[in-house]
Amino acid sequence: MAPRSAVSGHLLSSLTPRLQKSSRILGNMQNLFETVKKAQMVAQVEAVRVQNELEAAEFDGYCEGELIKATLSGNQQPICIEITETAMEFGPGVSHFFFATNRV
Repeated sequence: MAPRSAVSGHLLSSLTPRLQKSSRILGNMQNLFETVKKAQMVAQVEAVRVQNELEAAEFDGYCEGELIKATLSGNQQPICIEITETAMEFGPGVSHFFFATNRV
């Protein structure tokens, strides 16, 4: 029977390539995990930047004939409504002609 140290040395030498391969796989998985984590952070920072730009942005919308102008923030909050004299002369009963509505 071979001495114990010779047997354990043989076992270690036969396991070394497997352990190295497992170590490389785990190392690659760790690198992949870190890359995904960095990508998530970049996406989160970009989302905050876009949200801030939208909050600062203003968009104008007009009715047909540009008699009424609505200004909305990028978050779709109304900022200002401007009604021309001509639109006022039509009176409140015809406001449905100025704005198109989507009915579900």
